[in-house]
Amino acid sequence: MFDGRYTLWGSEHSLFTRKLQAMLNYLALDYDFKLKTADAGRTRVRGCQAGSARRS
Repeated sequence: MFDGRYTLWGSEHSLFTRKLQAMLNYLALDYDFKLKTADAGRTRVRGCQAGSARRS
């Protein structure tokens, strides 16, 4: 897999975005979540949640 950090662009209420977030969390991958809006400057960082084990 890619060794860097993923960026997930989406909407908070999108079911597809939630599925992708669940997959990234399950795989314990680091990612940034950015809202897909007209004001793309607003960024919320979410990623590998505290306490989740990284797979080797």
